Amino acid sequence: MNVESYLVKETQELVVDAKSLDKWKAQCEKLEMEGQLSLVNKKDASPIPFRTMTVQENHVYEVLLPQRDSYREYDKQPIPLEVLSLIALAEKENYFKEIQIWSDYDQPDPVVVGIVYPDDSTWNKTRYIIARWGEELDSMVILVKKAIAKEKAKRTAQLKDKITKCTAQLENIEDQLESHFNGNRVYWEV
Repeated sequence: MNVESYLVKETQELVVDAKSLDKWKAQCEKLEMEGQLSLVNKKDASPIPFRTMTVQENHVYEVLLPQRDSYREYDKQPIPLEVLSLIALAEKENYFKEIQIWSDYDQPDPVVVGIVYPDDSTWNKTRYIIARWGEELDSMVILVKKAIAKEKAKRTAQLKDKITKCTAQLENIEDQLESHFNGNRVYWEV
């Protein structure tokens, strides 16, 4: 089983070393670095040591891994110990409002995602990628190709369905217009 974790190297030591964390916070306070201090969720916590999801990752994983489960309810396959340790760290430090496992039966490599809702607004969320695991972890290049193929198949089917419906309407347009102008209700789909 392969595991890929997304701990940011520069903040990793702040998680386990209280002295380093205190020095970091003191320097940020001294330099009035509000942006850096805002990365800390509570007074005694370290900054979130995971990186934010890129737009590309978000789009790819939304297509390939449409199933969203709280890590507490996830039951598709065993979660490796290394991943459980990262989830435990995130919970202990209270980094996220929500931790989800994104998965799909067709794509056997799940992803753990931490979500922060600033000001409790659920529409404005920041997603952090915590870890992913699987027998073979495809590169992002391969995942993008898979996502494009999956989305293309879905959208092609949707467009063909619309073409079929529009063609049927076009073939019956004379009857539909006559019915419409004779006072009947006609439903137009475009």
